[in-house]
Amino acid sequence: LYANASYVGANLFAKYNIVFLDTKDKDEQADFIKEFKRDLKERNISYNDAIYDANNFPATIKSRLSNTKPNVIIPVSSSLEALTKIKTVLRIIAEKQPEYVINLFGYPIWQTYSKDCLDDFHALDTYIYSPFFADNMNPAVKVFYENYKNWYSKNPASTMYPKYAMLGFDTGMFFFGALQK
Repeated sequence: LYANASYVGANLFAKYNIVFLDTKDKDEQADFIKEFKRDLKERNISYNDAIYDANNFPATIKSRLSNTKPNVIIPVSSSLEALTKIKTVLRIIAEKQPEYVINLFGYPIWQTYSKDCLDDFHALDTYIYSPFFADNMNPAVKVFYENYKNWYSKNPASTMYPKYAMLGFDTGMFFFGALQK
């Protein structure tokens, strides 16, 4: 997963100003960050590093941003605490200073933070790599939930990541299709 996410991320953000932000929080994704930086170096794509300091964060991050190309902020930590520290400041900059185009890049666990952060994710055009994702606004996903309720007379368990009802359905359809062939 890291290799694929890193490869796609390096291609996707090749023309971006990339900023790795170390908030010094738990859940550092050192292996992923190392792989991502290696992929960037192999493609001669430059990036910046920044260290979070609560007292100077707005000035620090603005000094790393570009107003001539889009910016992507990649926190080193996947924790909710790290995200909470930075999301409001990034959103304020993005909304009040439109010359800075800011995107956020996050981790699979961030899907579980959508209850607290969904508006910020949308405002910052957040990218999250994940082997599991269900877009609840997608018509096919809505039909799946309606069918599930009709079949089982209840809603699927409200797990955030992964959605086991969908994972089971997809896995079953894959193997049933293989058996049929």
